[in-house]
Amino acid sequence: MQSVKIFGLWDQPRRIVMWDDFKTRNLTWHTLRTEYGFTTQQLHTIQPDKREWILRGGITLHDIEEMSIFAINPFSDLNADLAEVWSMQWSVNQLAAMNVTFDQFVDRGITADIVRCFNFPLSAWCELGLKPGHIHNETMARAFGLPYADLVKILEDHALSHDKLQ
Repeated sequence: MQSVKIFGLWDQPRRIVMWDDFKTRNLTWHTLRTEYGFTTQQLHTIQPDKREWILRGGITLHDIEEMSIFAINPFSDLNADLAEVWSMQWSVNQLAAMNVTFDQFVDRGITADIVRCFNFPLSAWCELGLKPGHIHNETMARAFGLPYADLVKILEDHALSHDKLQ
């Protein structure tokens, strides 16, 4: 059925579709999933290199959650900014699956106010790699609802216990 949708009734029998077919017809991930009914696994089999999908264009932040098989990172792969990532309302588990790190948030200019906008608990930020060195002042510490010294101590203890587990 997908073959008929892509190639038409008269360009048969084509039994397999190839990456060049998608490129020639300028088909996006979204179109292939919604209009042609390809599964994520089928698309991954046809083109397993996430860079090719990204270079083709047509990948949006709305696509990358279902592209988890590729672990596309919104910051490093799609050059998203903080507002774009925040607007997606992804969970910390989704961000971690995309290999997003707290350092990437720092590189994009995260502030205490933006930390509060994400509405993640401290444990979630720790999962993304928040470390004592990221807390430079009382304002950032208060974003987590704690005095500076207490937050740094918690993060140091977390880092120690995390290191022992590995």
